Amino acid sequence: MTTLRFLILVLAAIAFPTFLYSAPPADLAGKFVTLDGNRLEFVDPSMGTDAGADFSYSYSILDAASASVVVTYASGLRSRDITLYFDDLGSPAGYDEFDRDTSGPPIPPIFRQGSFEIGELDVSPPPPPAVESSAPASLTGSFIKAGPNRYEFLTDTEGRLFVPGEAEYFTYLYEMVDEFSSKVTMLFEDGDTSTELILLFDSEGLPVSFTSTTFEEDSLVDEGEGEFEMGTNLHLGDLVIGNDGGEPVGDDYFNAVGSKQTVGNHLRAVQTVAYPFAVQNDGDTDAFRLRGTRGRRTFSVGYFTKSSRENVTASIVAGRYETESLEHGEEAGFVMEVTPLRKNGAMVAGISARSLTVEDAKDFAKSFTKVKVKKKKARGKSKARGKKGQKNKKGGKKKQSKRKGKNR
Repeated sequence: MTTLRFLILVLAAIAFPTFLYSAPPADLAGKFVTLDGNRLEFVDPSMGTDAGADFSYSYSILDAASASVVVTYASGLRSRDITLYFDDLGSPAGYDEFDRDTSGPPIPPIFRQGSFEIGELDVSPPPPPAVESSAPASLTGSFIKAGPNRYEFLTDTEGRLFVPGEAEYFTYLYEMVDEFSSKVTMLFEDGDTSTELILLFDSEGLPVSFTSTTFEEDSLVDEGEGEFEMGTNLHLGDLVIGNDGGEPVGDDYFNAVGSKQTVGNHLRAVQTVAYPFAVQNDGDTDAFRLRGTRGRRTFSVGYFTKSSRENVTASIVAGRYETESLEHGEEAGFVMEVTPLRKNGAMVAGISARSLTVEDAKDFAKSFTKVKVKKKKARGKSKARGKKGQKNKKGGKKKQSKRKGKNR
Protein backbone atom coordinates (compact mmCIF):
# COMPACT_ATOMS: atom_id res chain seq x y z
CA MET A 1 0.00 0.00 0.00
CA THR A 2 2.85 2.34 0.89
CA THR A 3 4.53 1.67 -2.45
CA LEU A 4 1.28 2.39 -4.32
CA ARG A 5 0.84 5.68 -2.46
CA PHE A 6 4.41 6.70 -3.30
CA LEU A 7 3.85 5.95 -7.00
CA ILE A 8 0.68 8.03 -6.99
CA LEU A 9 2.55 11.00 -5.49
CA VAL A 10 5.33 10.69 -8.07
CA LEU A 11 2.85 10.52 -10.95
CA ALA A 12 0.98 13.51 -9.54
CA ALA A 13 4.19 15.53 -9.37
CA ILE A 14 4.97 14.66 -13.01
CA ALA A 15 1.48 15.33 -14.29
CA PHE A 16 0.92 18.49 -12.23
CA PRO A 17 4.35 20.02 -11.62
CA THR A 18 2.97 23.39 -10.59
CA PHE A 19 0.90 21.91 -7.78
CA LEU A 20 3.86 21.55 -5.43
CA TYR A 21 4.98 25.12 -6.07
CA SER A 22 1.67 26.97 -6.20
CA ALA A 23 1.49 28.07 -2.57
CA PRO A 24 3.83 31.11 -2.33
CA PRO A 25 3.28 33.82 -4.96
CA ALA A 26 5.90 34.09 -7.70
CA ASP A 27 6.74 37.66 -6.61
CA LEU A 28 5.44 40.46 -4.38
CA ALA A 29 5.53 43.37 -6.87
CA GLY A 30 2.18 45.16 -6.80
CA LYS A 31 1.07 43.39 -3.59
CA PHE A 32 0.73 44.23 0.09
CA VAL A 33 1.44 42.05 3.12
CA THR A 34 -0.10 42.91 6.49
CA LEU A 35 1.69 41.40 9.52
CA ASP A 36 -0.70 41.67 12.49
CA GLY A 37 -1.73 45.19 11.44
CA ASN A 38 1.63 46.37 10.02
CA ARG A 39 1.06 46.89 6.27
CA LEU A 40 4.04 46.57 3.92
CA GLU A 41 3.41 47.70 0.33
CA PHE A 42 5.67 46.28 -2.41
CA VAL A 43 5.36 48.84 -5.20
CA ASP A 44 7.84 47.19 -7.62
CA PRO A 45 10.21 44.17 -7.73
CA SER A 46 12.75 45.78 -5.38
CA MET A 47 11.21 48.77 -3.54
CA GLY A 48 8.35 49.26 -1.12
CA THR A 49 6.93 51.47 1.63
CA ASP A 50 5.86 51.03 5.25
CA ALA A 51 3.55 53.85 6.40
CA GLY A 52 5.57 56.32 4.31
CA ALA A 53 9.00 54.87 5.19
CA ASP A 54 10.76 53.63 2.04
CA PHE A 55 12.56 50.31 1.96
CA SER A 56 14.27 47.93 -0.45
CA TYR A 57 13.60 44.21 -0.33
CA SER A 58 14.47 40.81 -1.74
CA TYR A 59 12.00 37.97 -2.12
CA SER A 60 12.67 34.27 -2.64
CA ILE A 61 10.61 31.07 -2.50
CA LEU A 62 12.05 28.63 0.03
CA ASP A 63 9.89 25.58 -0.71
CA ALA A 64 6.34 24.59 -1.62
CA ALA A 65 4.89 26.14 1.53
CA SER A 66 7.11 29.10 2.48
CA ALA A 67 8.89 32.19 1.16
CA SER A 68 11.47 34.64 2.50
CA VAL A 69 11.27 38.44 2.49
CA VAL A 70 14.28 40.53 3.62
CA VAL A 71 13.37 44.21 4.13
CA THR A 72 15.99 46.98 4.55
CA TYR A 73 14.81 50.50 5.34
CA ALA A 74 16.23 53.56 3.56
CA SER A 75 17.90 54.81 6.75
CA GLY A 76 20.03 51.64 6.77
CA LEU A 77 19.44 51.29 10.52
CA ARG A 78 16.65 48.71 10.42
CA SER A 79 16.20 45.40 8.62
CA ARG A 80 13.57 42.65 8.90
CA ASP A 81 13.95 38.98 7.99
CA ILE A 82 10.46 37.57 7.43
CA THR A 83 9.36 34.01 6.58
CA LEU A 84 5.82 33.62 5.20
CA TYR A 85 4.04 30.26 5.44
CA PHE A 86 1.20 29.09 3.17
CA ASP A 87 -1.15 26.12 3.10
CA ASP A 88 -1.68 23.85 0.10
CA LEU A 89 -4.19 26.29 -1.43
CA GLY A 90 -1.84 29.26 -1.18
CA SER A 91 -3.67 30.88 1.73
CA PRO A 92 -1.62 32.57 4.50
CA ALA A 93 -0.76 30.17 7.32
CA GLY A 94 1.43 32.39 9.54
CA TYR A 95 4.79 34.13 9.67
CA ASP A 96 8.05 34.35 11.64
CA GLU A 97 10.13 37.53 11.80
CA PHE A 98 13.43 38.77 13.17
CA ASP A 99 13.43 42.60 13.40
CA ARG A 100 16.89 44.24 13.75
CA ASP A 101 16.87 47.93 14.73
CA THR A 102 20.24 49.66 15.33
CA SER A 103 18.91 53.23 15.64
CA GLY A 104 19.09 53.09 19.45
CA PRO A 105 21.08 51.24 22.11
CA PRO A 106 22.24 47.74 21.06
CA ILE A 107 19.49 45.19 21.61
CA PRO A 108 19.01 41.62 20.33
CA PRO A 109 16.74 41.15 17.28
CA ILE A 110 13.04 41.19 18.16
CA PHE A 111 11.29 37.92 17.26
CA ARG A 112 7.64 37.99 16.19
CA GLN A 113 5.21 35.45 14.81
CA GLY A 114 1.53 35.50 14.04
CA SER A 115 -0.95 35.74 11.19
CA PHE A 116 -0.69 37.77 7.99
CA GLU A 117 -2.77 38.88 5.02
CA ILE A 118 -1.70 39.32 1.41
CA GLY A 119 -3.44 41.04 -1.49
CA GLU A 120 -3.15 43.25 -4.56
CA LEU A 121 -2.37 46.96 -4.27
CA ASP A 122 -4.92 49.39 -5.61
CA VAL A 123 -3.23 50.73 -8.74
CA SER A 124 -6.19 52.76 -9.99
CA PRO A 125 -5.30 56.38 -10.90
CA PRO A 126 -5.72 58.94 -8.11
CA PRO A 127 -8.89 61.01 -8.15
CA PRO A 128 -8.73 64.55 -9.58
CA PRO A 129 -7.93 67.37 -7.15
CA ALA A 130 -10.71 67.99 -4.68
CA VAL A 131 -10.40 71.75 -5.24
CA GLU A 132 -9.94 73.86 -8.34
CA SER A 133 -6.88 76.08 -8.15
CA SER A 134 -4.98 78.60 -10.22
CA ALA A 135 -1.82 76.64 -9.34
CA PRO A 136 -0.43 74.48 -12.19
CA ALA A 137 -1.85 70.97 -12.44
CA SER A 138 1.66 69.48 -12.55
CA LEU A 139 5.26 70.53 -11.90
CA THR A 140 6.85 68.01 -14.27
CA GLY A 141 9.42 69.71 -16.52
CA SER A 142 9.45 72.99 -14.57
CA PHE A 143 11.68 74.65 -11.97
CA ILE A 144 10.96 76.80 -8.94
CA LYS A 145 13.49 79.36 -7.68
CA ALA A 146 12.58 80.00 -4.04
CA GLY A 147 15.06 82.11 -2.11
CA PRO A 148 18.58 80.74 -2.75
CA ASN A 149 17.29 77.33 -3.83
CA ARG A 150 16.43 76.10 -7.32
CA TYR A 151 14.16 73.04 -7.34
CA GLU A 152 13.87 71.16 -10.65
CA PHE A 153 10.99 68.72 -11.15
CA LEU A 154 12.29 66.11 -13.59
CA THR A 155 9.35 63.67 -13.67
CA ASP A 156 6.00 63.48 -11.89
CA THR A 157 7.69 61.99 -8.79
CA GLU A 158 11.42 62.85 -9.00
CA GLY A 159 13.39 66.07 -8.83
CA ARG A 160 16.59 67.71 -7.62
CA LEU A 161 17.84 70.68 -5.67
CA PHE A 162 20.13 72.01 -8.39
CA VAL A 163 23.65 73.17 -7.59
CA PRO A 164 26.10 72.88 -10.53
CA GLY A 165 28.06 69.67 -10.07
CA GLU A 166 26.54 68.95 -6.64
CA ALA A 167 22.81 68.44 -7.17
CA GLU A 168 20.78 66.70 -4.44
CA TYR A 169 17.97 64.42 -5.63
CA PHE A 170 14.56 63.86 -4.06
CA THR A 171 11.17 62.27 -4.57
CA TYR A 172 8.17 64.56 -4.20
CA LEU A 173 4.40 64.77 -3.86
CA TYR A 174 2.49 67.69 -5.39
CA GLU A 175 -1.06 68.56 -4.31
CA MET A 176 -3.54 71.43 -4.36
CA VAL A 177 -4.30 73.26 -1.12
CA ASP A 178 -7.01 75.75 -2.14
CA GLU A 179 -8.06 77.92 -5.08
CA PHE A 180 -4.80 79.92 -5.07
CA SER A 181 -2.13 77.66 -3.59
CA SER A 182 -0.47 74.27 -3.77
CA LYS A 183 1.99 72.22 -1.69
CA VAL A 184 5.18 70.37 -2.62
CA THR A 185 6.56 67.80 -0.18
CA MET A 186 10.12 66.65 -1.00
CA LEU A 187 11.99 63.71 0.58
CA PHE A 188 15.73 63.74 -0.16
CA GLU A 189 17.89 60.71 -0.93
CA ASP A 190 19.48 60.60 2.52
CA GLY A 191 16.06 59.64 3.91
CA ASP A 192 16.38 62.11 6.82
CA THR A 193 15.88 65.48 5.10
CA SER A 194 12.51 66.73 3.88
CA THR A 195 11.30 70.12 2.64
CA GLU A 196 7.76 71.44 2.29
CA LEU A 197 6.92 74.34 -0.02
CA ILE A 198 3.61 76.18 0.05
CA LEU A 199 3.23 78.09 -3.25
CA LEU A 200 0.78 80.97 -3.67
CA PHE A 201 -0.44 82.05 -7.15
CA ASP A 202 -2.68 84.85 -8.34
CA SER A 203 -5.93 84.29 -10.23
CA GLU A 204 -4.04 84.07 -13.54
CA GLY A 205 -1.68 81.38 -12.26
CA LEU A 206 1.36 83.66 -11.88
CA PRO A 207 3.74 83.15 -8.92
CA VAL A 208 3.15 85.38 -5.89
CA SER A 209 4.98 84.06 -2.81
CA PHE A 210 6.23 80.95 -1.02
CA THR A 211 6.86 79.63 2.47
CA SER A 212 9.26 76.74 3.13
CA THR A 213 10.14 74.49 6.05
CA THR A 214 13.00 71.98 6.11
CA PHE A 215 13.35 69.13 8.59
CA GLU A 216 16.21 66.75 9.38
CA GLU A 217 15.24 63.64 11.35
CA ASP A 218 11.94 65.36 12.29
CA SER A 219 13.75 68.44 13.67
CA LEU A 220 13.11 71.85 12.11
CA VAL A 221 16.38 73.21 10.66
CA ASP A 222 15.29 76.00 8.28
CA GLU A 223 12.34 78.25 7.41
CA GLY A 224 11.97 80.70 4.56
CA GLU A 225 9.49 82.94 2.76
CA GLY A 226 9.42 85.45 -0.07
CA GLU A 227 8.75 85.72 -3.76
CA PHE A 228 9.54 82.87 -6.15
CA GLU A 229 10.18 82.33 -9.84
CA MET A 230 8.82 79.50 -11.96
CA GLY A 231 9.69 78.41 -15.51
CA THR A 232 10.54 75.62 -17.91
CA ASN A 233 13.46 73.45 -16.83
CA LEU A 234 16.14 73.50 -19.55
CA HIS A 235 18.53 71.17 -17.72
CA LEU A 236 17.42 67.96 -19.43
CA GLY A 237 20.13 66.38 -21.60
CA ASP A 238 23.32 66.25 -19.51
CA LEU A 239 26.58 65.67 -21.43
CA VAL A 240 29.60 64.09 -19.73
CA ILE A 241 32.99 63.54 -21.37
CA GLY A 242 36.23 61.84 -20.34
CA ASN A 243 39.63 60.52 -21.34
CA ASP A 244 40.34 56.81 -21.72
CA GLY A 245 40.53 55.34 -18.22
CA GLY A 246 39.63 58.62 -16.50
CA GLU A 247 36.51 59.74 -14.67
CA PRO A 248 34.13 61.72 -16.91
CA VAL A 249 33.45 65.39 -16.17
CA GLY A 250 30.34 67.50 -16.70
CA ASP A 251 27.75 65.68 -14.58
CA ASP A 252 25.14 68.22 -13.38
CA TYR A 253 26.85 71.07 -15.25
CA PHE A 254 24.93 72.86 -18.02
CA ASN A 255 26.34 75.61 -20.24
CA ALA A 256 27.08 76.49 -23.86
CA VAL A 257 30.87 76.90 -23.60
CA GLY A 258 32.01 73.63 -21.99
CA SER A 259 32.89 75.14 -18.59
CA LYS A 260 33.63 72.26 -16.18
CA GLN A 261 32.91 70.00 -19.15
CA THR A 262 36.29 69.96 -20.96
CA VAL A 263 39.02 67.29 -21.11
CA GLY A 264 42.32 67.34 -22.99
CA ASN A 265 45.49 65.56 -24.07
CA HIS A 266 49.04 66.75 -24.88
CA LEU A 267 50.58 64.31 -27.34
CA ARG A 268 54.29 63.71 -28.03
CA ALA A 269 53.60 61.53 -31.06
CA VAL A 270 51.16 61.46 -33.94
CA GLN A 271 48.47 59.10 -32.61
CA THR A 272 44.70 58.82 -32.21
CA VAL A 273 43.22 59.82 -28.86
CA ALA A 274 39.73 58.73 -27.75
CA TYR A 275 37.25 60.82 -25.72
CA PRO A 276 34.26 58.74 -24.53
CA PHE A 277 31.14 60.85 -23.96
CA ALA A 278 27.49 60.26 -23.11
CA VAL A 279 24.22 62.17 -23.06
CA GLN A 280 22.22 61.44 -19.90
CA ASN A 281 18.49 62.07 -19.75
CA ASP A 282 17.93 64.02 -16.53
CA GLY A 283 14.32 64.79 -17.40
CA ASP A 284 11.21 62.85 -18.42
CA THR A 285 11.27 60.45 -21.39
CA ASP A 286 13.01 62.23 -24.29
CA ALA A 287 15.40 61.89 -27.25
CA PHE A 288 18.32 64.16 -28.15
CA ARG A 289 19.90 65.55 -31.32
CA LEU A 290 23.72 65.61 -31.38
CA ARG A 291 26.03 67.94 -33.30
CA GLY A 292 29.84 67.69 -33.27
CA THR A 293 32.91 69.50 -34.63
CA ARG A 294 34.07 68.29 -38.03
CA GLY A 295 37.72 67.52 -38.85
CA ARG A 296 40.06 69.87 -40.68
CA ARG A 297 43.34 69.73 -42.61
CA THR A 298 45.50 69.33 -39.51
CA PHE A 299 43.22 66.98 -37.51
CA SER A 300 40.61 64.35 -38.31
CA VAL A 301 37.62 63.84 -35.97
CA GLY A 302 35.38 60.76 -35.94
CA TYR A 303 32.32 59.78 -33.88
CA PHE A 304 31.24 56.23 -33.01
CA THR A 305 28.54 54.61 -30.89
CA LYS A 306 30.06 53.09 -27.79
CA SER A 307 28.28 49.73 -27.73
CA SER A 308 28.37 48.67 -31.40
CA ARG A 309 31.07 51.08 -32.65
CA GLU A 310 28.88 52.26 -35.50
CA ASN A 311 30.47 55.12 -37.41
CA VAL A 312 28.06 58.06 -37.02
CA THR A 313 30.50 60.82 -37.98
CA ALA A 314 28.57 62.10 -41.01
CA SER A 315 25.25 62.48 -39.20
CA ILE A 316 26.76 64.04 -36.05
CA VAL A 317 28.86 66.69 -37.85
CA ALA A 318 25.75 67.55 -39.89
CA GLY A 319 23.70 67.89 -36.68
CA ARG A 320 21.18 65.26 -37.76
CA TYR A 321 21.97 62.38 -35.38
CA GLU A 322 19.13 61.59 -32.95
CA THR A 323 19.37 59.18 -30.02
CA GLU A 324 16.74 56.59 -29.27
CA SER A 325 14.05 57.58 -26.79
CA LEU A 326 15.65 57.58 -23.33
CA GLU A 327 13.71 57.19 -20.12
CA HIS A 328 14.58 59.27 -17.07
CA GLY A 329 18.07 58.32 -15.88
CA GLU A 330 19.07 56.46 -19.06
CA GLU A 331 22.02 57.49 -21.23
CA ALA A 332 23.43 56.94 -24.72
CA GLY A 333 27.21 56.46 -25.01
CA PHE A 334 29.61 57.46 -27.80
CA VAL A 335 33.32 57.92 -28.52
CA MET A 336 34.98 60.93 -30.15
CA GLU A 337 38.31 60.07 -31.80
CA VAL A 338 40.77 62.86 -32.68
CA THR A 339 43.84 62.16 -34.85
CA PRO A 340 46.55 64.77 -35.63
CA LEU A 341 47.65 64.86 -39.27
CA ARG A 342 50.80 66.92 -38.59
CA LYS A 343 53.53 66.87 -35.96
CA ASN A 344 52.50 70.17 -34.41
CA GLY A 345 49.13 71.76 -33.78
CA ALA A 346 46.06 72.00 -31.54
CA MET A 347 42.39 71.14 -31.97
CA VAL A 348 39.23 71.94 -29.98
CA ALA A 349 36.38 69.51 -30.76
CA GLY A 350 32.98 70.10 -29.17
CA ILE A 351 29.73 68.13 -28.96
CA SER A 352 26.25 69.50 -28.19
CA ALA A 353 23.02 67.71 -27.24
CA ARG A 354 19.60 69.30 -27.74
CA SER A 355 16.28 68.00 -26.39
CA LEU A 356 13.66 67.05 -28.98
CA THR A 357 10.81 68.01 -26.63
CA VAL A 358 12.10 71.33 -25.25
CA GLU A 359 13.82 73.29 -28.00
CA ASP A 360 16.08 75.48 -25.85
CA ALA A 361 17.23 72.66 -23.56
CA LYS A 362 20.79 71.80 -24.57
CA ASP A 363 24.24 71.12 -23.16
CA PHE A 364 27.81 71.32 -24.50
CA ALA A 365 31.09 69.47 -23.79
CA LYS A 366 34.46 69.62 -25.53
CA SER A 367 37.93 68.16 -25.88
CA PHE A 368 41.29 69.90 -26.39
CA THR A 369 44.08 68.03 -28.18
CA LYS A 370 47.61 69.39 -28.65
CA VAL A 371 50.45 67.59 -30.42
CA LYS A 372 54.12 68.55 -30.47
CA VAL A 373 56.64 66.02 -31.73
CA LYS A 374 60.22 66.84 -30.73
CA LYS A 375 62.90 66.81 -33.42
CA LYS A 376 65.64 64.18 -33.06
CA LYS A 377 69.08 65.58 -32.17
CA ALA A 378 72.25 64.52 -34.08
CA ARG A 379 74.50 62.12 -32.16
CA GLY A 380 78.17 60.99 -32.04
CA LYS A 381 80.38 61.17 -35.13
CA SER A 382 77.67 62.52 -37.40
CA LYS A 383 77.31 65.54 -35.12
CA ALA A 384 81.12 66.11 -34.99
CA ARG A 385 81.40 65.61 -38.72
CA GLY A 386 78.78 68.26 -39.26
CA LYS A 387 80.69 70.80 -37.15
CA LYS A 388 84.00 69.99 -38.93
CA GLY A 389 82.34 70.51 -42.29
CA GLN A 390 81.09 73.88 -41.17
CA LYS A 391 84.65 74.92 -40.17
CA ASN A 392 86.08 73.80 -43.53
CA LYS A 393 83.37 75.70 -45.31
CA LYS A 394 84.17 78.89 -43.43
CA GLY A 395 87.94 78.40 -44.02
CA GLY A 396 87.31 77.96 -47.76
CA LYS A 397 85.49 81.27 -47.91
CA LYS A 398 88.42 83.07 -46.27
CA LYS A 399 90.97 81.56 -48.66
CA GLN A 400 88.83 82.52 -51.60
CA SER A 401 88.70 86.07 -50.33
CA LYS A 402 92.51 86.23 -50.03
CA ARG A 403 92.99 84.97 -53.57
CA LYS A 404 90.66 87.63 -54.83
CA GLY A 405 92.76 90.18 -53.00
CA LYS A 406 95.98 89.06 -54.64
CA ASN A 407 94.42 89.15 -58.10
CA ARG A 408 93.52 92.74 -57.56
